This record gives sequence, C-alpha cells and structure tokens, in this order.
Amino acid sequence: MDPAFFPRFNAVMNCTACLLLITGIVLIKSGRERAHRNAMLLAFGCSLLFLASYLFFHFHYRILVSYAGPAWGRTPYLALLLSHTLLAAVVPVLALRTIWLGLKDRRAQHR
Repeated sequence: MDPAFFPRFNAVMNCTACLLLITGIVLIKSGRERAHRNAMLLAFGCSLLFLASYLFFHFHYRILVSYAGPAWGRTPYLALLLSHTLLAAVVPVLALRTIWLGLKDRRAQHR
C-alpha cells in the first residue's frame, strides 16, 4: 500500500469526525436525540479509524517525526506536542465514558 494514502485518509477521517460532532450538537439542540446519538457514534467510529490508521502508518513504516524548524521554536513546539499527546491519551477515555453514560440514559452526567 502506498504510504501517501495514510495522511490523506487520516485528514478525511478527522474532518469527517469534526463535521459529525458539529452535526450532533446541532441535532441535540433541536431535540433530535436519536439522530444526535447516531452522529456521535459515527464521529467516534471515524476517530477510531483515524487512530488505527495513524498508528499503523507510524509503526508499519517506522515514521519518526522530528522538529526541523528554527532553534527558537523547538521549546514551544515540544510544549505543544506534549499537551497534544496528553490530550490524545485522555480524550478516548472521556469519550468512552460519555458514550456509555449517554447510552445508559444518564443525561445529567452525560451532559
């Protein structure tokens, strides 16, 4: 498989997940609970596909990304990367809990 496929696919999955999340918010604000649930579950599915593709790409092709900008930008870049990595580790846990609460109709906690 062509390695150039993965960055494009990952971008499409992220964009689709984002659009589905926005759609889900609009749907719940208009009272369409079932459609909201479906949009949010599809968004989570797109995020899972992104994660699987991203991890496969980086581990299979052993892609290592290193900072290549000016020296003054290294510290801000690494700080941003650290925050991104920590959030990337926490968000799936929070998303799973939120999905579970929503499916169990525990609205106050889900919200």
